[in-house]
Amino acid sequence: MTKKSKQLFMGVDIGISSIKAAVFDPDGNQLGFHKIEISLICNLTGMAELGPEVIFRSFLDVVKKCIRESKICPDELEAIGLSSQMHSLLAIDGLGNCLTNIITWADTRAKNQADFIKEKFDYKKMSFNTGCRIYAENNMNMKRNYLI
Repeated sequence: MTKKSKQLFMGVDIGISSIKAAVFDPDGNQLGFHKIEISLICNLTGMAELGPEVIFRSFLDVVKKCIRESKICPDELEAIGLSSQMHSLLAIDGLGNCLTNIITWADTRAKNQADFIKEKFDYKKMSFNTGCRIYAENNMNMKRNYLI
């Protein structure tokens, strides 16, 4: 008879200021936790971007360190759940290479465009029909202007 390994679970949260990971047993007991702070790029008024390479490297580091701190074997992980920050935009090429930084939900450079839409159009009807409120932090069509 073979001994069944423990079923453990990891949760990883990719946020706007940090990436966190925790390992839990089936009863919900936390076995380990690790957090890495990340910095927003805010070179212009309203700008809130993240470096995709920094996010990827930090994600790998936080997962490895959480496993190490939990004193478990990676094979014991039954599943990994991911959560991420709200709507963000990252342009990639046909091969999946990053062309830009990540323009995060907190970026407000599209405020003038959002205000224009609110002034010129029935934005309440637009919000009702699309399920998407009109404000600078929420509109990817306005954010794409900053990719060029």
